[in-house]
Amino acid sequence: MPRKNLSRRNQRLTLEQHKEIGFKLKRIEAQLRQLHRLLQRHYGKSARCSSDTSRAWSAINSLRCELDNLVIQENQLLPPLETLNEELINCYYGTATEEFVTATNPEIQFLLNQAIFTARNQHDGHLTIMRFSTGWKVCFGTPDLDTGNGREIVLMLPQFETLEAALEYLLAVQSKETE
Repeated sequence: MPRKNLSRRNQRLTLEQHKEIGFKLKRIEAQLRQLHRLLQRHYGKSARCSSDTSRAWSAINSLRCELDNLVIQENQLLPPLETLNEELINCYYGTATEEFVTATNPEIQFLLNQAIFTARNQHDGHLTIMRFSTGWKVCFGTPDLDTGNGREIVLMLPQFETLEAALEYLLAVQSKETE
């Protein structure tokens, strides 16, 4: 009996979806690499936990490679290719200067990395995080604090008790704006 949902199966991921998956896989790969090194250091290379993390790390890298090939294939005919080249190449492997934040709190780490990713892709890399005695304020872009305009912008930003709450708000507002 034929499948009814063949058309869904053949749908390609958008470039934005590839970028999001690439971002997540980069983080997972970095975390697995750190875990692998930690387990090797404490239990040795021959320990099962070391070989399991090594296989998981290898599987993630294999997935990244496969998806990297797919994003290139799926987007090679889209004009203008010159402007897409850098985006396509960096989608799953990034650049040598790309950084990710590591934090002891995984939720903060995730939110900061999401904000950094969004800043890079939609705001020329600009992300401002401010801590005042009364709370946190965050925004994409760089307020011009040398003029009254920038100070007013900062004044108008909502204030949050925690960095986590401020980042959650920023990312929620950003996702609503891009819809």
